[in-house]
Amino acid sequence: GAALRQFADRQANDPSSTGAISSTPVCDDTLATQPRLRPKGDALLQEARRLQKANGAFAGANYLHAQITGERWGITRTELEDGFLRTVKAMMEAGEIQNTHPPDRPYDPEKFASGKIGPNMYQVNSQVIMPVTKNDKLEFPGVSWSLMSNP
Repeated sequence: GAALRQFADRQANDPSSTGAISSTPVCDDTLATQPRLRPKGDALLQEARRLQKANGAFAGANYLHAQITGERWGITRTELEDGFLRTVKAMMEAGEIQNTHPPDRPYDPEKFASGKIGPNMYQVNSQVIMPVTKNDKLEFPGVSWSLMSNP
């Protein structure tokens, strides 16, 4: 939908946004004061770019996920509120997130429509996170939301 495309385009086209992968940490929490990439971060990025250019698809993202350890993944509260939650809210308001669920596990429509509860994480993952992070306009399609937001 429009909100998703707008968010993905902003991430992909603005090098100062959190969607551009760099070796400079951009958040202010304690873990983020440490470099997010291993000491050879620039070399990792160069190799990820080379792989992405040569192989396309998720090659760069797969390489980064293999090289950047999980304890380096995360988003700040500000990024949660101003990026992630704002995106989910905009998509909900635009009707771009549907109350989908397995037949044997219905999700209460009142919870789904509630401004305080909203969609569940299965719905958010399949209808927001996965489509945004696999956008081929991103430098590394297929990278996690966390690495997309904080290289």
